[in-house]
Amino acid sequence: MRAVVTGGTGHLGSYLVPRLVKAGYEVICISRSECSAYTHDDSAWTEVEFRSADRRAMEAEGKFGEFVASLRPDLICDLISYTPAQAEQIVAPFLERPTRFIQIGTIWVYEYKITVPVTEEHPRTERRPNSYGHNKTLIENYLLGLTRENKLAATVINPGHISAREWLPINPQGNLDIKVWTKLLSGQKLLLPNDGQATLHHVHSDDLARLILCCLEQPENSVGETFNAVCSEAITLRGYAEGVAAHFGQKAVLEFAAWPEFEKQLHTDDANASYDHVRRSPCCSMEKARRKLGFEPRETSLSIATAAVEWHRERGLL
Repeated sequence: MRAVVTGGTGHLGSYLVPRLVKAGYEVICISRSECSAYTHDDSAWTEVEFRSADRRAMEAEGKFGEFVASLRPDLICDLISYTPAQAEQIVAPFLERPTRFIQIGTIWVYEYKITVPVTEEHPRTERRPNSYGHNKTLIENYLLGLTRENKLAATVINPGHISAREWLPINPQGNLDIKVWTKLLSGQKLLLPNDGQATLHHVHSDDLARLILCCLEQPENSVGETFNAVCSEAITLRGYAEGVAAHFGQKAVLEFAAWPEFEKQLHTDDANASYDHVRRSPCCSMEKARRKLGFEPRETSLSIATAAVEWHRERGLL
């Protein structure tokens, strides 16, 4: 089977593409430039066909869907659709037959939580027009609607914070400030918002790739469905900081501040990122994937973070 992957050298594609190759797919990777994948040392990449395309430029001309169709895929894994218009254009040439389609969404479709852990049946509470989460909800509704009409065979997967060793994950402050890791590794004081009980919910890129393969192997249990993709458990900011520090032989020295004071101590971009994560405080369920697909995540937030920190330290990047 021919599989086309958009964004195939990015955070998820770097892990998904080799797994597709090893599963027997003939993989065509669409990317804007010939950048190296994070897993470039995997021999599976030698079997991948690369096609360079500027998706946004082609979409502006209404030609991206036609370009994908010219590659004659049996499967499309769209890792980088962010608006309904993008989704509509890529699937338009395939509605005469129900082509297999994997769409990557986000757990940010759950803007605020009514019950926890959040299941796939939870209302999509992100309703701000043109927001990231709301656009992903509209894409999900559109693709699953086409599937109900037997015009497409879509599965939507909503991941948490996509992470792997080659890039540092969202940290215990809820942002990407590299100094958070150096403070934890050296026993310096680290400021956390409020009481440190907000949660984060990561997913390892390879677990996400494994879940996609499970969906492809079990179409009878996955077509027309949405699945969360996160670690088995969410983690609190405090537990996260203490766990990482302990792994490296340190005791976390933590301070806490109410949000207004915490925000003042951070760079604006870091404060904004922390705000987005803390106010959502994600905590999602993987029960549906277990029940319908027999899928179990392998990695935890702590295993993801410690592996990434070790990888960066070994290379002098941290």
